[in-house]
Amino acid sequence: MVKRHLKRLAAPKSWPVKRKISKYIVRSIPGPHNLNNSIPLAVLLKEILNYAETNREVKKILNNSSVKVDNIVRKDYKFPVGLMDVISIKDTNFRILINKRGKLMIHPIKEEESLIKPFKIIGKRMIKGKKIQISLHDGRNKIIDNNNFKVGDTLILDLEKKDVKNHFILKEGMIIYLVGGKHKGEVGKIKEIQNLKSTYPQKVIFMKDDKTLETLKDYVFVIGKDKPCISIGEENE
Repeated sequence: MVKRHLKRLAAPKSWPVKRKISKYIVRSIPGPHNLNNSIPLAVLLKEILNYAETNREVKKILNNSSVKVDNIVRKDYKFPVGLMDVISIKDTNFRILINKRGKLMIHPIKEEESLIKPFKIIGKRMIKGKKIQISLHDGRNKIIDNNNFKVGDTLILDLEKKDVKNHFILKEGMIIYLVGGKHKGEVGKIKEIQNLKSTYPQKVIFMKDDKTLETLKDYVFVIGKDKPCISIGEENE
């Protein structure tokens, strides 16, 4: 049985919430993102967006079909939202990003941007009929006909038509968004990818403000070729 609440002091460090105002906080149900990398809709609406003061008010908002996640109406107040998800509440749209302190944050976006979402490819395998199944960072899988997509690449999907609008390869010269490590929340440009044929973790050397920095490949999220395909705000305070 999934617990409905957890102790507020034990809530994931990625949640941007106050720790001592009450004993318990809503716990996410199993979903597209794991507990540590997501926020329940109840917490998002009450403590981050301040659209409600109680869970009852949250449920009322959700039951009116007022909230969409990735263009799908969600009514469960425990539903988890995470990195790159698009939250639409009537005529207002947000994207979930991560700031330099490792906290999940909401970033207001325009209507046209709310129709796309970047997905990082985290797995890939051949399935029956010579089809390729790729696993994406938010837990979903997609069946494709070609073998051009690699782990670490990014797909840009149309959230209305559910098809691929763009494909960004993890390679030199690409624009990246850092989602982990000491540079999380920052944007840079890949200069070099190291340890390609080694058993050691692959490192990515990137440029930011004329500085040469490095991070692990696992922390890299490709978001563009010449410029970011999404807005990310003022370097995510």
